[in-house]
Amino acid sequence: MNAEEKPTDSSQAFLKPESILEGPFWSERIKVISSRRVGTSIEIRGVGLKLGRFYERILTESDLAKIKRVDLIGKDFSGDSESFFLFMESKRIRFAYQFDPLYAVKKAIRAGLLQL
Repeated sequence: MNAEEKPTDSSQAFLKPESILEGPFWSERIKVISSRRVGTSIEIRGVGLKLGRFYERILTESDLAKIKRVDLIGKDFSGDSESFFLFMESKRIRFAYQFDPLYAVKKAIRAGLLQL
């Protein structure tokens, strides 16, 4: 589990669309599209987060104990924006330099990023 994830255990939370689930019934994490009660069981339809594969599964109440709901926590963008910009610009120049060295450096000089 990454630092950006927080598992929760609530059987009603599994029924909500847009929930992220993981468990032994799927080969990857899924995002719930819809769910409905079928007798004493619950039918869950979802799409895999990595492969985009569609999953449709009927789970019993005992199966629900085997799945976990994962809440993704938002990202923090409070870093140093100027350092990030310079890092990305250096990557751009490096990649452009592989194809045309003069053009890459000339664009950086014209933009005022590289001082001679």
